[in-house]
Formats: sequence, structure tokens, C-alpha cells
Amino acid sequence: MNTIAVIVAGGRGERFGAEAPKQFALLGGVPLIVRSVRPFEESDLIKSIVVVARPGDENRVREVLPPAEFTKVASIVSGGLKRQDSVWNGVEAALDRRPDYLAIHDAARPLVTTELIEKVVRGAMMNRAAIPALRARETVKRADGAGCIVETIPRDSVYLAQTPQVFEASLLREAFSLARAEGFSATDDASLVEHFGIAVHILEGDPRNLKVTTPEDLLVAELLLGQNPVR
Repeated sequence: MNTIAVIVAGGRGERFGAEAPKQFALLGGVPLIVRSVRPFEESDLIKSIVVVARPGDENRVREVLPPAEFTKVASIVSGGLKRQDSVWNGVEAALDRRPDYLAIHDAARPLVTTELIEKVVRGAMMNRAAIPALRARETVKRADGAGCIVETIPRDSVYLAQTPQVFEASLLREAFSLARAEGFSATDDASLVEHFGIAVHILEGDPRNLKVTTPEDLLVAELLLGQNPVR
């Protein structure tokens, strides 16, 4: 099967607060984007990789992902205004290589493992669409605009989605097409697919696979990396 990874590094990282985009922040002396791409490079189930860079950062991405080391990186494309636009740009580039499956991953999750990647890819091969997610541990509240609780949501049915999210390529392409026609936008790719009535299978995620959004997240990632220095 031809599975292509689309690594999304097109965000502005406004909440991160640094001058440089967070995907170039160092984790254990290595840029986040390098740590995010490497497990896909090392996976036997991933045939090639498309990296989506923030406009203007394409050359910098090429510098930190040299072809001699990252042989599976087939193309580096520019991102769009929103995450959904950036993902589509990557998907469109990947579709030229006739994939059977697409694995969409946020570059801001630098501690993803090859084991998790391959588990989700295999899940998608069985179910057409699969994502890793963690069960909510805390009690979940829904609030109104004034910040007052309006509902307590049973946490047994609440999951915190992660990436990579893997889909049958034709399925994801159709979901994007329908979303554009309808003007529907989503914060993750599973939302696009589920919005059009397709079941997305949940697999157990990895607590270490955190998303680095703030400087505090980077500190947590450093601690987690220290527990597993092989990466």
C-alpha cells in the first residue's frame, strides 16, 4: 500500500510567543519539525512525505531536512491562511503520487513514535479512517459565553484527538471537496470526514504525543524527552 505522510508545519505559532516559528524551536537541540518528520522517515509503512511549510519558510525547512538524511521527503509546499487550507495544499501535492492512504500529522507533535504511526496506519487500512486519541481524565464542562457552566459532559464518551490521523486517500479528498462546496471548516481532519457521515475509528493515543503550543509545553516535552533519550 502506498501511504503518504503530510506533515503540517504551516502555522504562525502566535501562542508560542517566540520570534521564530515554533516548528524551528529546539527540543533537545533538534528542531521540532525534524523530530516530527523523522519517525515517518523511519517507518516501513510510509512511502513518502510531503511537508507543508509556512509561506516564506520553505528554504529553511529544506535546510533542516536535507535530502541525504530525509530521503522520503518528496516535496515541500506552502501553507495557506488556515490549517485546513494548509492541509489541503499538502494533500493536493500528495495526490499526485497516487496514494492509497494519507497520514496527516502536526509538526507541533515532535514526540510521535513510529509505533503509533504504524498502529494508526493499520487501523485506517481496516476501517478507512483512524485517529489516535486519549480518554479524558478530568471532568469536562461546557460553558456559555459568560464563562458559566451550562453542562457537565460524561467523560466516558470524551476523547482528546491527536495526530497522525490516517484516511483512505479518496475518502479524504472527497471530504475536502464537499467541505469547500459547503463552506465547512474544521480544526482537524477527522472532523471533515465525520461531518459527512463517515465513521472514524479511535485508537489509543500516546500521552507523550503532546502538541507544543506554548513555551510551557516545550518544557514538558523536554522532560518527556529526558525520559526517552533515544529520540
